[in-house]
Amino acid sequence: MISMKEYYSDVILEDDKDRCVKCCNCDKVFPTVDILLNIKDEEDEDHEEYCPFCNTKSCLMDLGTVNDLWNEFGDIPMNPETEKLEENWNGFGIGTYREEIWRWFEETFHIRVYDLMYGKNK
Repeated sequence: MISMKEYYSDVILEDDKDRCVKCCNCDKVFPTVDILLNIKDEEDEDHEEYCPFCNTKSCLMDLGTVNDLWNEFGDIPMNPETEKLEENWNGFGIGTYREEIWRWFEETFHIRVYDLMYGKNK
């Protein structure tokens, strides 16, 4: 017998492993795997989804794949001299340095920015 988390990790995530969601409560963006690893009660048949950051049951907005999110990031205005954001984007404020967001992509989605930049993640 395996736990609900193991089941989701081994079976269901293969279809959705590259999907991203955004919590409507705390505005954090994260991969769907984090939702499944944060199931509160494995015996609960409804399998309610909780945000792994604010720990509340909240609306979770599907943002598409990591590539979709990367492409959206590419459309955000950035000062070419300072490489800092010129408008807010997904919880990052104006003035956030580009490489800070790159590190966030790598740490959050376990993917290299190089692969996102050169289409190696498709």
